[in-house]
Amino acid sequence: MFSSDLEKEFLMKTLRKHEKEEKGLLGIKRMVDYIDSKRITVTFGNDDFDTTNKVFDINVIIGTIKVYVYNGLGLEIPDTKK
Repeated sequence: MFSSDLEKEFLMKTLRKHEKEEKGLLGIKRMVDYIDSKRITVTFGNDDFDTTNKVFDINVIIGTIKVYVYNGLGLEIPDTKK
């Protein structure tokens, strides 16, 4: 099927990269869907992290999306504290 082990290795690396990217994008989509469908409540400036009642501060939401962006998509997270 593969003409060489090198080709097989390249294709497997590419597949793993795409799987990682897909996982990141699906995680972001899931967060947006939760907010859009009101399955979670987003607050502003209250530092909420209530998994029982599903209430989260916007900073928690943004932090979660940053993790998906960095880990799943391999993009650098800009430093916003400068």
